[in-house]
Amino acid sequence: MGPRRLPRLASRRPSARAAQHGARFTTPAERWIARLGQELAPLLSNRGGPIIAVQVENEYGSFDKDKAYLAWHRDVLVRAGFGGVLLYTADGDVQLPNGTLPDLPAVVNFGTGAAENAFKRLAAFRPDGPMMTGEYWAGWFDQWGRRHSTTNAERQTHELAWMLGRGYSINLYMFHGGTTFGFMNGANIDNKRYFPQTSSYDYDAALNESGRLTAKYFAFRDVISRHLGQALPPIPASQAPIMIPPFRLTVSAPLSALLDRGVPVDRPRSMESFGQAYGYILYRTTIPAPARGELVIGDVRDYAQVYLNGALAGTIDRRLDQDRITIDVTSTDTRLDILVENSGRVNFALPLRDERKGITREVRLADKELTNWTVFPLPMTTAPAAAPRRTTTSGFDGVGVYRGTFQLTVTGDTFLDTRGWGKGTVWINGHHLGRFWDIGPQQTLYVPGPWLRAGRNEIVVFSLTRPAHETMAGLAAPVFGS
Repeated sequence: MGPRRLPRLASRRPSARAAQHGARFTTPAERWIARLGQELAPLLSNRGGPIIAVQVENEYGSFDKDKAYLAWHRDVLVRAGFGGVLLYTADGDVQLPNGTLPDLPAVVNFGTGAAENAFKRLAAFRPDGPMMTGEYWAGWFDQWGRRHSTTNAERQTHELAWMLGRGYSINLYMFHGGTTFGFMNGANIDNKRYFPQTSSYDYDAALNESGRLTAKYFAFRDVISRHLGQALPPIPASQAPIMIPPFRLTVSAPLSALLDRGVPVDRPRSMESFGQAYGYILYRTTIPAPARGELVIGDVRDYAQVYLNGALAGTIDRRLDQDRITIDVTSTDTRLDILVENSGRVNFALPLRDERKGITREVRLADKELTNWTVFPLPMTTAPAAAPRRTTTSGFDGVGVYRGTFQLTVTGDTFLDTRGWGKGTVWINGHHLGRFWDIGPQQTLYVPGPWLRAGRNEIVVFSLTRPAHETMAGLAAPVFGS
């Protein structure tokens, strides 16, 4: 951005209008930011650290245009100790009027091919402000059931050179994609259509998911070197990923081994009403008499497997805008189980305010509401601890927990091959790697080398389907495909 002294921002207490946002949000948010300040404020550049700027909110103009809220957020950051460096806002070019404050610099976010128009809008909106892209999207994230996202590296290097040649400041998003471990992948929503993201955030970035150099990295490096007119420092070497030979998961337990006494309720309720944020939840009731018709699950979130007396009757997928299946109940007192997965929380646009998980409304069969449920929360904040019931060679139908071990003499990064395992999630040595789903594009899970150990390593898989085989392996590179 060039040398530019910015006034130190004074802390202000929240305005009366800001208080309208509700203490249920503002109180925990301010507490969290204050705690963050304890960790990061000592690392600001005005105290000798590497942090030169702090962003106020994130693309808020795509969500709303409440300036009182933005001012509250700015003031909370100042009180947390972040006011000694540059505070700024970042938005898409069209959303700049909504997401900015007059006393803060604004930067613009955009993807491949949009640089010239985006900077024209930024210059018109803030003619005296810094010309910077807060996010130049050097790739894109993957969503389950869609193709692996890649971008045009040649066009990006041309655009990078164009921005540097004009003296614009650039932040690559992402420079290193990385991983959203555990259940922390997010989701987008577009016209009520739900798009959960994969655990891999590889992003087709300059550094791949494991932090290693790609062809795009070298292309960007060449552009920067030419712009500076000098050679760049040598690149440090990195250890290559390791391969782990196929190993068996030798013991397993059915879902029933994970269930406690359950919570009786008249109608299904969301995960959150049971104090649960992530994972799975099982809803159980009895259909008293034979019936045939549509089983309609009111706004299931996000993926449900429906069982009649333990046999899978069908699935309902929010991604596909599904909410019903046809079932045929031929006997009295048939047990109905609905196992629901939280597939990832919507984290962009207005619908995130109503992002409850599980079954959020009633369940009806042949247009009659079903009541008298027992609910079993399965948050899986740690690996399922069910004692093994049998060996996997004897097997069982449906969802279950699978366990195994493998031996290593040398540790290193690897990519766990989940092909043939259907849908579920994995822990290694107690670390939650993330989700797998055979619809792709992600077919491997990144395993950081420090999470492995020389000698015996333990793996736990919670699978929504019986696997095609009971083996896994570690690969030297990720696999993306359908």
